[in-house]
Amino acid sequence: MPVKDRFVDYCIELFAPLGRIDSRYMFGGWCLYCNGAVFALIADGSVYLKGGPNNIPDLEARGCKP
Repeated sequence: MPVKDRFVDYCIELFAPLGRIDSRYMFGGWCLYCNGAVFALIADGSVYLKGGPNNIPDLEARGCKP
């Protein structure tokens, strides 16, 4: 398994106020879990947030792109 880099560690620290943040290497990147639920993937130096019907409008309003 690849070693987490500083960017992954930074993202874990950044999202920590949301709850318990865990990570697991898969799909060629790092999946982030908040309290056991997947919410993000870190790959190639980018963070991809999981979108769904309840949060896509909020993400788009903040300038996030699909």
